[in-house]
Amino acid sequence: MLTSSRCSLLCTAALLVAAATSQSEGEFGFLFAANAGALTGKNEGDLAEALRGACATGHPVRLVVDAPALARTLRPPCDRVDVVALGGGTRGAETGGAAALAAARRFKLEAIVAGLAEAFPGGTLYLDNDVAIRAGAAGELSAVFAAILRAGKAFGLVEAQRRLPERHRAGDVPDGFAERNGGAVFFGDAERSRRLAADWLAEFDARPSRDGHDQPALRRVLWRRRDELYDVPGGIQCRGLRLDEAGVRRPKRRSCDPCERDAAGYWPLLWHDHQLTLRENAARHTLLSNGSLCGFAVAPPPGRPGSG
Repeated sequence: MLTSSRCSLLCTAALLVAAATSQSEGEFGFLFAANAGALTGKNEGDLAEALRGACATGHPVRLVVDAPALARTLRPPCDRVDVVALGGGTRGAETGGAAALAAARRFKLEAIVAGLAEAFPGGTLYLDNDVAIRAGAAGELSAVFAAILRAGKAFGLVEAQRRLPERHRAGDVPDGFAERNGGAVFFGDAERSRRLAADWLAEFDARPSRDGHDQPALRRVLWRRRDELYDVPGGIQCRGLRLDEAGVRRPKRRSCDPCERDAAGYWPLLWHDHQLTLRENAARHTLLSNGSLCGFAVAPPPGRPGSG
């Protein structure tokens, strides 16, 4: 059994190199991370729907899990999903509060480091488990990677809706430099992306935030690597949908409508919201039809026909 995070990551890197499938030149792929906690509780359906959306694009998918036992029990929705285990099975054992969040976030960063050991040739798109992908968006997502490299940058992220929470301020980063959303990261240049991921993990360990989030560490690392950062247009990622009690769509700050272009003319390609909330909001949307809301699949609640 692996006895250290360092050994775990090195061994996983070797596994990924050995198991990597042959990809056509320039094809991007998806990267997800899941520990046992991601597969239980009220948000247990998030990963399954995220994987289905990624599979529907026809692009390869890599899923990094926290234990070999979990890898053996998972049943991916398509044969393009490579499941790789970090080993150990001890991550995320804390049961609540900031400690549990920090453990989950640290596993996420370990998984990103391991997943980038064999980056996809056209770029690696890391997504949190609660990110849905619009049907037919593969070409536009690929265009984001092309834009990153065309600009001479290494990786791309969207600015966070809350640009800088007060508790995340840092004396060594100007307040005008906003946080970026770490739930959707376009890793373009492979080598520089690996360095970013390693620095993100090291910074998370060296200066942990009191609330357990990984955003403050990411912000500090991105500030140091700002010349390599590409600002992905915010409109491609929809963060939730807010409706009033009458069911009227009234987008507020930090929310959007997945069926409308933003002010810059971008259609949302990603909808970042837990399935539970996504279903509740979509159910009251006038354009919901046959389990789809403007290209975003809306899964039925667990136990209903068509679920599972």
